[in-house]
Formats: sequence, structure tokens, C-alpha cells
Amino acid sequence: MTMHPKRDVVIVINPGSTSSKIALFKAGKMVAERTLNHSLAE
Repeated sequence: MTMHPKRDVVIVINPGSTSSKIALFKAGKMVAERTLNHSLAE
């Protein structure tokens, strides 16, 4: 049996009415962040 190392990766998605925010955390530290703006048509 192969043991895989534990990976502490968390993806956070915060949806909103005018924008959504997405962040990637590794080992408790934020490594990426994006903000997606929504048009009124969405």
C-alpha cells in the first residue's frame, strides 16, 4: 500500500451579488486570490 503525504489545501469561494472572491490556501497561508465581477445580466 502506498502512503500519500497529507496536503493541507483549502479553496475558499465567497459568492456575492456583484462579485465573487476565490482564494487558495496551502498550509494555512494564502497563495492565490481572485475577484470575479458579475455583470448585471448575470
